[in-house]
Amino acid sequence: MSMGISHFAQIHPNELIAQAQNLDFHIRKVPLRLDLDDLQKRLRVAQVDFPWLSKDRYRQYRSLGLQFSDADHRFTDAIDASSKFEPAVNGEYPRDINIRPFHLYEKDNEAAELFAPIFSRVRPLRLFRSRLLTIQAGFEMKTPHVDGKMAVRLHIPIETDPEAWMEVDGERYHLPADGSGYLVNTSLYHRVGNSGKKDRTHFVAVLYSHFPYLMHLSAQNALIKFFLEPANGSKIVIDRKLQEAQIEAKGRCALCDQMTKMLYVAPLPSTQLKCLCPQCIENVARQAASQSASGALSETAFCDQLEKSLLTKSS
Repeated sequence: MSMGISHFAQIHPNELIAQAQNLDFHIRKVPLRLDLDDLQKRLRVAQVDFPWLSKDRYRQYRSLGLQFSDADHRFTDAIDASSKFEPAVNGEYPRDINIRPFHLYEKDNEAAELFAPIFSRVRPLRLFRSRLLTIQAGFEMKTPHVDGKMAVRLHIPIETDPEAWMEVDGERYHLPADGSGYLVNTSLYHRVGNSGKKDRTHFVAVLYSHFPYLMHLSAQNALIKFFLEPANGSKIVIDRKLQEAQIEAKGRCALCDQMTKMLYVAPLPSTQLKCLCPQCIENVARQAASQSASGALSETAFCDQLEKSLLTKSS
């Protein structure tokens, strides 16, 4: 008998990014029509050939990273940023969890090559910090948590038990292994468990084509849609300044000059505001992170790289 709701409103794969920006849901089903038998065979190979790590220090919660930033930790880089769960106070849980600085976990390791059918199915969307998460039978995460203010995850169940569950905002759900993906709003309190007799394994990833959203998720405050929080902590949320920047842009990206309806107000060290398209934001962020010794993306590095890119364009 299923432990929760298993029927979901569906969205087309092309709607993933739009839905990720509109967090008025718990879970949405994405009919990817993946070959489940094939994925399960690939999972069996991955379980034998690659190293798995305990997730968040739970013995019955295990993970295999599929993407990495640090080549010295090819299989663990995307999963060893353990969350720190604090006890509830007056029935309220903390709104955030501790995470490492933002990295571009986008390089595929050998295990990721096994799951090429998933990566190719969701293209042109790029996936970020992909990994396999296994919840063993009998496990229950006691404390709910949130992944970030704008966080969403793409879950693709590969194997499961009818009594495996995911709880979102107090509502319990079961995600069937049927070749579909499930977009989960992890900006809400959530936890997982498996009350059944068989292990549950999901492919889990962060969507990677809406970069301003990921910047928000990283808690770096480097860029947030329609407002800026500089390093000194003072917020610029003045409508007039934002409107002026958008009017001046005339629908064109300040870097590539392409006309687009998706323009984001981006900061400069001089507190000027420029409008950029998501692709250029992503490009600037990649360049900034690649020049960092740690590979981490900071607000200062992003702003400096943006200013250099604008100067190069005007020269």
